Amino acid sequence: MTKHGYINTKGETIIPARYHEAGPFCEGVAVVAIAGKYGFIDRWGAEVTPLQYDAARNMSEGLAAVERNGKWGFVDRQGNECITPQFEDVGEFAEGLVPICIDQQWGYADKIGMLRIACQYQQAYAFTQGLAMVAKDDRWGFIDKDGLEIVPPIYENLLPFTEGLARVLVDGNWGCIETTGAVVTRPQYEDISLYSEGLLSVKLDEKWGCIDRYGHEVIPFLYEEEIVFREGIAAVRHAGLYGFLRPDNTWAVEPVFDYAAQVVNGLALVERDGKWGFLNREGTAVIPLGYDNGYDFDEETATMKKGERWGCIHKKGDTCVPFVYNEPVFFSEGRARVEENRD
Repeated sequence: MTKHGYINTKGETIIPARYHEAGPFCEGVAVVAIAGKYGFIDRWGAEVTPLQYDAARNMSEGLAAVERNGKWGFVDRQGNECITPQFEDVGEFAEGLVPICIDQQWGYADKIGMLRIACQYQQAYAFTQGLAMVAKDDRWGFIDKDGLEIVPPIYENLLPFTEGLARVLVDGNWGCIETTGAVVTRPQYEDISLYSEGLLSVKLDEKWGCIDRYGHEVIPFLYEEEIVFREGIAAVRHAGLYGFLRPDNTWAVEPVFDYAAQVVNGLALVERDGKWGFLNREGTAVIPLGYDNGYDFDEETATMKKGERWGCIHKKGDTCVPFVYNEPVFFSEGRARVEENRD
């Protein structure tokens, strides 16, 4: 069985490969497992929670879910079991509360395990901006932290609020509501993407365009994939090729690529004729298209592929992790999981 350890952004081994499973670092700790038993280590490999649980999840707001004998509870970053495993299932903490399941019904508990919102829902998600998505009788709505229904469960489906808008599904069509529950975009679209930089990307008659939050068309329905603006431009697909569009529907970069990702910190991952690299917002190839696959920059590094091997580069294009790994190398909090066997 392949074992995993961790390297730093210089490619140096920080934690030797000894774990059968290893997750990303989150809030200073990572989930690891040996022979099916899970615990947590710190950034230098010291065990902060013994490998004694049947399952474990990432840390959130200082607490991580752990499972023992089919029941879920929580440990803190010091390894203390602060909520004894007692729930059928749990979500993750957000804004001080966590979804918990008892007798196949969901509610919410606080950080000492006290029930704050009764278990009465088919499903429940983490709080975002003071509201949480819940389901009753196969319909979805939003509640606040006191358990009050801010948006009654009347929708076929919905998604969390982003910049004050939530996407909702009515009779197979998507629209948007405000936090009061008022409809601001009438449900009439085949799909809706995230509200971003003042625009909603919506799909109509198999094509994507953009509207403002009140439903006025800003970008015509001409494009083949959703349009999400980041840093003033959006990667879009038109006539089978990708380019970068401005909010006024003019091209920042003409569509000549086989693939393009959204801009992240001034750089966008692109691919043409099977080769990958990065452009800046003006369309200049700041990292030439010479790689065989790749991912967006995460922190200060990007995971790229040369031939059959993976490694990492800095934003200036220099190699920081050698191209010797069989799997992509993703950093989180300055550490990346890597496999022991490189052959």
